[in-house]
Amino acid sequence: MWSDKCLVERRSGKGPVWVFRTPQEKWDQDCIEPCGDLKKDIKIMFWGCFGGRAMMGLTDLPGDPESKRGGVTGRIILEYALKKILPQILDGHPDLLFMQDGAKVHQRKELVAWLKEKGYEVMVWPPYSPDLNPIEHVWAELKKLVYKLHPELYAMEGPEATIIEKIKSAVYEAWEQISDQFLYSLIDSMKAWVQAVKRAGGGYT
Repeated sequence: MWSDKCLVERRSGKGPVWVFRTPQEKWDQDCIEPCGDLKKDIKIMFWGCFGGRAMMGLTDLPGDPESKRGGVTGRIILEYALKKILPQILDGHPDLLFMQDGAKVHQRKELVAWLKEKGYEVMVWPPYSPDLNPIEHVWAELKKLVYKLHPELYAMEGPEATIIEKIKSAVYEAWEQISDQFLYSLIDSMKAWVQAVKRAGGGYT
């Protein structure tokens, strides 16, 4: 059961836009998409997990008012993600192995203690290995789907609270659109990823 956090920004993750044109159409307005000076000023952190062919859980995470910077902390992940989602899945499937990376927020004492108390088996994750987590590809696909389903979000203006709710709604909608076959292809490729890391002696692949 793979898990991770993902930061979704209003004007990030759209991906390349391909335009098919003749040489004479090079400067036609319909063939140009200006970037301008758009700021990535509205950000929302999400936590999600999947296993096998199934999307298992997604939740948006508020900032922690107790932290100096107001960002997402281990306390927030524990209260808003792990306690909210994991029991619904792992209590009925004790054979599942739970994966989270070694980020400091995942090492908070209360978080680690709660996982042990629940008896969940947590995978030992090697440091400096974020790209080995297949959910990274899920996040990339999710962001593409967000802008495919709601292209208006890219340049949307208005009250910040309204934009935040629109982004959240679009992200949850896109999460449901990710296909089981896509997830299966990620899991199926894990053996090759691990073999490549072994050949490289833990180095770059």
